[in-house]
Amino acid sequence: MTPALSLIVPCFNEAPHLRESVATLLQTLRESALDCEVVFVDDASQDATVQILEEICARDGSCRFLSHEQNRGRGAAFKTGFAATSGKVTGFLDIDLEVHPLYIPALVNLIEREGYDVATGLRFYRVNETRAILRLVISVGYRWLTNAVLGFGIKDSETGCKFFRRDTATDVVAQSADDGWFWDTEVMARSVLANLAIVEMPVVFLRCPEKPSSVRIVRDSWRQLVELIRFRITVGSCRSAMRRSPERSSG
Repeated sequence: MTPALSLIVPCFNEAPHLRESVATLLQTLRESALDCEVVFVDDASQDATVQILEEICARDGSCRFLSHEQNRGRGAAFKTGFAATSGKVTGFLDIDLEVHPLYIPALVNLIEREGYDVATGLRFYRVNETRAILRLVISVGYRWLTNAVLGFGIKDSETGCKFFRRDTATDVVAQSADDGWFWDTEVMARSVLANLAIVEMPVVFLRCPEKPSSVRIVRDSWRQLVELIRFRITVGSCRSAMRRSPERSSG
């Protein structure tokens, strides 16, 4: 039986917070009464993530996990999960829960009942430490840069909280070639180019203090800039698509 929601959870070295985060996630989903499956995709973690996932999936029949033999990136992890599931709505949430799973039912509802093809979280940062301020500055800067280069009108392409209507967005997911962090930007740009109805719902972002940041500012900023320019050269501007596309924001 096809579930209403397939939730993909990419994982890489999540052991310190994994049990607690998964408990919160599963409890929230149970309380929502969503008909859903949860598929964890381990991206070749080097800590105890796989062992913990084995324990979790052995206890809960709504959960299963897949593994990459080599680290391939967040985009690849989601695409692996997408190919292995069939939910009418399929999406992902970062397991550090910097965006709380309580937003999932509302995002799914925007697709199921409001007719959107893509529903994502538009992050509003709750700044509680120096690293969070830095993350905010980087995020705002990247939002400005992506819109300057691509002109796609998306306010927060990098959010770790995205949901897709499978029967209209499968091609967009499949065509998004990047396997790393740039996948988030690419899939949103391709959604615009495909004239999908996109909504960005405001969500609170609270940084997980237990998880060290994997972002390397100079290296990652340079890579993102290179990928942005390469993608712009390949597909052109999104501005013409923007002029004919459905409303893209609820907030």
